[in-house]
Amino acid sequence: MPPLPSRPRPERRLLRLLSWAVALFGAACLALTAFAIATGAQPLVIKTGSMRPQLPVGTVAVVRLVPADTVRVGEVVAVRRSDGKRIMHRVQSLRAAGGGAVTLVVKGDRNRAADPPLTVTKVERPIVVVPWLGQPIEWIDSPWVEYWLGVLTSAVALAWLVDRRRRGGRRTGSPAREAP
Repeated sequence: MPPLPSRPRPERRLLRLLSWAVALFGAACLALTAFAIATGAQPLVIKTGSMRPQLPVGTVAVVRLVPADTVRVGEVVAVRRSDGKRIMHRVQSLRAAGGGAVTLVVKGDRNRAADPPLTVTKVERPIVVVPWLGQPIEWIDSPWVEYWLGVLTSAVALAWLVDRRRRGGRRTGSPAREAP
């Protein structure tokens, strides 16, 4: 009677599942990056809840620079405020300011008050929006998380090296080398 095939241990199955999840996340990031490069757009991670529920925290929006005079009331656009901060809010009102410039009043859907008027010649219009894809970026965007990820990565690398040295550089399940 032939031996039954062995089933992978639960920790190996979990590791394989985790590896696939990381690989798929990486593939999604690469696809968005390739799309952004091909279209001349760039990604923008939503960092506040001012546009929830349409754009929850952690949403990645791929945005393209467009002339401000093409914007309409009700559209969601990204602009730079006078303090240099980039925000993505809905256009409440607009009026021509001459020379292709437009004065916009924008407001986050969950904000009580509109932002101060901004006069701009270009705005960033979202062309692709992927909810939650940027959440891991938000989690990592903390000095303490970065520190502990570095410690964890170092510990895993050290454990791998120690295990490899303990086994004499052989892979698990490989036959022992014969001495000459």
